[in-house]
Amino acid sequence: MTAVSCSPGRTKGLDGLRAGSGVLVSGLLVALRDAAQARLAELLLEGSSPPFDLDGMIVYYAAPTAGRSGLAVGSAGPTTSSRMDCWLGMLLSLGASATMGKGPRSRSSVRLCVEHRAPYLAAIGGAGAYYASRVRSSRVLAWPDLGPEAVHAMEVDSFPAFVGIDAAGETMFSAGGMA
Repeated sequence: MTAVSCSPGRTKGLDGLRAGSGVLVSGLLVALRDAAQARLAELLLEGSSPPFDLDGMIVYYAAPTAGRSGLAVGSAGPTTSSRMDCWLGMLLSLGASATMGKGPRSRSSVRLCVEHRAPYLAAIGGAGAYYASRVRSSRVLAWPDLGPEAVHAMEVDSFPAFVGIDAAGETMFSAGGMA
């Protein structure tokens, strides 16, 4: 497993990753799902600036639930990434260095990953409780009215994933998949 370290403005360890290889992500992730991305798109269309910075960050497609039993979050499992494909270009143009979620992505998303040299990391579906145990802290960055779908900053340690799409456009998903 390759170590990936992420912090605002800079993520280390993404260069040279190959599709199918394992990674352990540590540092700060920005959690965004459907509602937050739709709101972000509206904001940008209005000519406004986002209330958070994605430069160099890994965007994790998740909606962490409230913490319990001493954990920072109750669940932190990935959501289906193909539902987020319509916003991928927006996130990458705002400087996101990678995205992470569940499942394959569209051909247009593969092209965007290549164009921006921004790999897609495939997290493990059904592992929300395990992922919650890897979250050290979580705070709302924007839009608390969206509940779990608010934008969250999550500090993680050894958060496992696979390189679903590498910066060269290779994918770990079968030829029969979406990519």
